[in-house]
Amino acid sequence: MDLAHLHTIEQGHRLPTEERATRLARFFKLDETETQERSIAESFQQEFAKRPAAKEAISILAEEAGAYPAGGKHSKETYGT
Repeated sequence: MDLAHLHTIEQGHRLPTEERATRLARFFKLDETETQERSIAESFQQEFAKRPAAKEAISILAEEAGAYPAGGKHSKETYGT
């Protein structure tokens, strides 16, 4: 990867591919899983942050992942599935 490309990633103007993110994590001795998590979160933010439903979508994902107790507005119990 050339320095110009790395600079655009560092400045938040571009996201690295999954492969490049993994290589960067290894090079800088960062946790690869956390690097992937942050990359996914940043990608989501760049794509959806300006949409009004984004916060609710994050709540749905968090609930389904078990981060919040079930029984919320979008839980499976609410919809009977």
